Amino acid sequence: MRRRVAMIGAVCAALLLGGCSEDEPRDFVGDLYDKTGSSADTVNYHSDDPVDRTVSKIAAEVNPAARATDGANQYLRYDDEVIIVSPATPSGSNIVVEDVDAKLNNGAYSYLGPGFTPASAAQDNEGGK
Repeated sequence: MRRRVAMIGAVCAALLLGGCSEDEPRDFVGDLYDKTGSSADTVNYHSDDPVDRTVSKIAAEVNPAARATDGANQYLRYDDEVIIVSPATPSGSNIVVEDVDAKLNNGAYSYLGPGFTPASAAQDNEGGK
């Protein structure tokens, strides 16, 4: 019986720890990468890894609602943030974490397709005309 209780406790702890990073992409990026600057609701970071590896690392830890690529830039969409990863000079990646409300709701990322378009009442209910 003790063994079962210990196992259930370990599983619950693992789920809780995993769930914390799932909800906080901004915190995960901030803990893993070096901050290079910020302004308003935007924070910039640097990764020593190339874009693909950086995006894979972030997406593996914090599952995005949508993902898109535009040239050399990759975008990860979350409930409250958009993360943009682009090549850095001379090497590595630049990571920009932006608050969703700032640009997403104004259509700034609509060219990226589904998951990056502004929310509307018609999109929220099926066929909602």
